[in-house]
Amino acid sequence: MDKDFVNAKLAFKEVIKLDPKNHESYYYIGVCNIKLNFYKESIADFDKTIELNPKYAKAYYNRGVAKFHLSENESGCLDFRKAVELQPGYDEAIKSIMRFCK
Repeated sequence: MDKDFVNAKLAFKEVIKLDPKNHESYYYIGVCNIKLNFYKESIADFDKTIELNPKYAKAYYNRGVAKFHLSENESGCLDFRKAVELQPGYDEAIKSIMRFCK
């Protein structure tokens, strides 16, 4: 399964070579990095996603997930809240806030 995520990352990196402003490719590389337990790398990918598309709620949510894996809980909660602010009713972010954030 790890090989699938590694291959997916390589494919998305090829897309970025063709279209460096493709925010979704950075997002999906970040998701792959979470699946591969590369949390710091995934945060950088979500940072780039947010830089290119500041209203992409999923990037904030997943960056929050990665931050929790690194025990950056307060910052992770801020990202969960930002995801809900951008996309009211975002169930996963709401559940994470209720479970992890006081």
